[in-house]
Amino acid sequence: MSENHCTNCGFDKTTKVIEGEHKIMSRPDKLTYFMQITALVAARSTCLKRQVGCVLVDADNNIRATGYNGVVSGMPHCDRCNRELNASGDELWDCPVIHAEINAISRYEGSRRDIKEIFVTTLPCYHCAKVIANTFPELIALYYRDDYPHSDQVKEVLLARDIKLVQLEK
Repeated sequence: MSENHCTNCGFDKTTKVIEGEHKIMSRPDKLTYFMQITALVAARSTCLKRQVGCVLVDADNNIRATGYNGVVSGMPHCDRCNRELNASGDELWDCPVIHAEINAISRYEGSRRDIKEIFVTTLPCYHCAKVIANTFPELIALYYRDDYPHSDQVKEVLLARDIKLVQLEK
């Protein structure tokens, strides 16, 4: 009998025995799985304006690092947003928050060639897109849920490196 089948009766392992009956398990596909984890990472954000999460994934579908946007470790969290009157994506230098992508990259300790996919709740800003494009030479795809202001510039940078951009539904 194949290892993909129940040793007792032969049913596929995607089923589960509950009270003597086989039930089909609800299992999210890979993209849903990683995006749900990315959203959970974003929930740790300390930013008052936008909560962003980032997950770096290798070729074997292992999570290698995560990051969310927040102030530098040890600094007090913001009690008001310095940029609340500015349009989203503008005046970023007036913000003490480190972006989720930069936090994930700074926590990653492996070979830059190992990262094949990145999941983010929001399309990266222009600066983060440049860092991503320059840091991971074998990146295949970047998956995101929400668009970002100035997305044309961002997409131009990533597409120039042949990084596939995929916007996932909420």
